[in-house]
Amino acid sequence: MIIYGDTKEKVTYTEGLKRLEALAMGFKGNGPSGHEPATELLINTGEFEAALTDFLFPECDFINNLLCIVRELSTAAGHIFIHSLNKNVPLSNRWLYTFKEVLSRLKKFNVSPSLTYSLPEGYAFYSLYPEMYLRSVEKFCREFHPTEVTVIGIRSIGTSLSALVSARMEETGPVAVHSFTVRPRGFYFDRKIVLDTFMEEELKKFNKGFYLIVDEGPGLSGTSFTSVAEKLTGLGISDEKIIFFPGHRNDGDSFVSEKARSVWKKHRQFTSEFEEVISVKNLFPGFIKEVKDVSAGMWRDVLFKNHEEFPPVYPNFEQRKYLSQDNKYLIKFAGLGRYGRDLYERGKVLWEAGFSPEVLALENGFILSRFSEEKPLAAHDVNRALLDRAASYISFLGKTFQAESGRNFNEIEEMIQVNLLKGMGEEWAERFSNISSSFKPLFSTHATAVDGRMLPCEWLYSNGAYLKTDSVQHHKDHFFPGCQDVAYDIAGFLTEFSLGKEEKQYFVKSYIKQSGDKEIEARLPFYYIFYNAFRLGMTLFSAQMSMEPEKRKFNFLSGKYSDNLKIRLINIGTGSSSPASGMGSLP
Repeated sequence: MIIYGDTKEKVTYTEGLKRLEALAMGFKGNGPSGHEPATELLINTGEFEAALTDFLFPECDFINNLLCIVRELSTAAGHIFIHSLNKNVPLSNRWLYTFKEVLSRLKKFNVSPSLTYSLPEGYAFYSLYPEMYLRSVEKFCREFHPTEVTVIGIRSIGTSLSALVSARMEETGPVAVHSFTVRPRGFYFDRKIVLDTFMEEELKKFNKGFYLIVDEGPGLSGTSFTSVAEKLTGLGISDEKIIFFPGHRNDGDSFVSEKARSVWKKHRQFTSEFEEVISVKNLFPGFIKEVKDVSAGMWRDVLFKNHEEFPPVYPNFEQRKYLSQDNKYLIKFAGLGRYGRDLYERGKVLWEAGFSPEVLALENGFILSRFSEEKPLAAHDVNRALLDRAASYISFLGKTFQAESGRNFNEIEEMIQVNLLKGMGEEWAERFSNISSSFKPLFSTHATAVDGRMLPCEWLYSNGAYLKTDSVQHHKDHFFPGCQDVAYDIAGFLTEFSLGKEEKQYFVKSYIKQSGDKEIEARLPFYYIFYNAFRLGMTLFSAQMSMEPEKRKFNFLSGKYSDNLKIRLINIGTGSSSPASGMGSLP
């Protein structure tokens, strides 16, 4: 199944330096924003280094003068982070001076093509805090008292994390620290590390010390970490000298790769939990005294009385969230640095327009908003007031949050093709393949930061108005659809709510009236297939990874999406409607 999208950003070398310069110039060690500017500087510097390294050495990792300088820059950002966290303004400023000096050296290089920034998922989605790695380093040092370490970051997010680990080791005392990054290459379940001969020889020089491998994860395969360990073992480094610094503890038993399971168990790992470094209840002292964790679907216990009413949840796809003890406030992870700030600003706009719950504050990656205990809607909770409200909401998104297009037509076409093949079989994939070219003229490059998640359980009726919850992040997450035509949200609403033919037509006409988008009916058939194919993949994947009763509920939903796709493809294939036919032929 294809459910993840490619979240990339093109930035020129000069633009990347200007971003870092602006952050450095605006940094105040004792400023009103507290520690967050140091976090943003670390994240952005790591993004720049990872993108530059990937550009310079796309096939094989290498070391040159430019990369040594940019590694020095990232490590300086790590030192700034450490001293900012400890509120040591003089040392923060001293390292800020070093950062600016290194930045000036980088300006002398001419790198003309654009760099490709990869989204650091841990910082943006999974509440991975750099502070966790500082705590892990402390644990490692207490046990081993190292005198020499080689820190190896796995690009992308491992770039900034390894820079921070390197800085922390340098702060520890008389420790010789060597720092590099690498990129695992090849098939996802069988990653390999490819180094040039010079870099291999450099790594061999430090074999009397420890080798610390740093990244988020591990993921399903575990092969990013284990591929680095295998390379080091092949260079003659003993297993006990190779230490893992992952984002969470893992015994490796569930890795897809058998080889990864074996390699993983040969090496020590040092991890720290989120709760060791972040106190959520202290983030918003003016509002909250105590909190309760409602992550991983536990929010359903608050909103539903009957477990059978619970919408299915795959915990790994949920962001960390908490409720105040009195259920008045929701505290939800939105992302560190600019990732959380962008979502906070969107949330404020939607609240001020009356479409979403009140957004109150942003602190250290978490958004504080008002929480309503009203029971979410069900698919059959439909009336004209809801239809008008949803049409108004989607129209508002289209007018207010215009964006650059996210996934392109070829990416979407591949996702649909693969999900039909794996979820429904060759016949249905072939049916789509026969008509897919006719959909291309219907694909709109006029994109919107869509809602992307029109499930009934995300809507509620409170104080005489319908509100859309969970409305700020899904255009920016690492799944499909990305920023798209608002037709995607129209198709989502039509799919998820139990609408009759007249209700469908009323809803679309209401949207046209409020938006002026008279071409929506022509575009809808493609986006209807797009939406249902993605949701088919998402629910089948979630069912595969879940236990009962979640598995049963996900399978029920995947059956619904499959039926929707069959009806649409049969109608087009038999000539009873064309790919561009309007709403009258929708299921």
